[in-house]
Amino acid sequence: MLYELANLSCPLLALGQASDGVHAWVDDGEAKGEFLGCWRTELGTLGQIFVLRGFAAPEDMTAERRRALLNASPFNAGSVVSAIEMDSYAPFPFLPTIRAGERGGVYEFRTYQLKPGGLPPTLAGWEAAIEPARDYTDHLVVNMYALDGAPRITHIWGFASLEERSGLRARAYAAGVWPPKGGPEQIARATSTIALPQGRSIGNSHRGETWRRKRHHHSISRRSFARIPFRPRANRRVSCGGRSERMSWHPRSARRGGPRG
Repeated sequence: MLYELANLSCPLLALGQASDGVHAWVDDGEAKGEFLGCWRTELGTLGQIFVLRGFAAPEDMTAERRRALLNASPFNAGSVVSAIEMDSYAPFPFLPTIRAGERGGVYEFRTYQLKPGGLPPTLAGWEAAIEPARDYTDHLVVNMYALDGAPRITHIWGFASLEERSGLRARAYAAGVWPPKGGPEQIARATSTIALPQGRSIGNSHRGETWRRKRHHHSISRRSFARIPFRPRANRRVSCGGRSERMSWHPRSARRGGPRG
């Protein structure tokens, strides 16, 4: 699975219009990949919409990139969007695909630009830290490294509130299980943005009927993973809406109504 994280910039009063265009774009009959989420920025740089999609094949992601580049109104929002960035990512290999389940309404997007050669020790540190910091890392939606541009990772976290986020981080730091050992030393520059779901998204129950019919078989289906117990790095097959997928790691089942991560 590969991921594309698109960033659309637009005037604050046009966020709703841009979001409507995004959802029509990913629902188009020609669209490829799996729509995973749409968010608007709340703390950080305002006037931005993040769109996350997953692709089983690189060719599908390339086709979608080309569709946007060659369209006079990419994401059906060309009349209001002033800038678009589309970044390609691969997931950390020891993490599962994006997990389903009830999620809270506050998401954090953290991007670390890494020093040259910093990705291997970053991966090793994160893999070792996931299980000891499980109370915190249960809220990790995804962590992925960029396939283009500067070496960097982007991880998305979901929480019921900013207070929950702060408390979990403080306890993980106090216990000495976070941050991942050797990870911070590889960071050249770091940014953090708080975003809220815009329209249907991971953990947002307001999904349209068309989307349910088209996307119910994908891994975002709540029924797929909601009750799978935590078993570190056990090679297991799980049912994913009628299809079987092999997973090498899976955190505890989603609970407490908040995004995991």
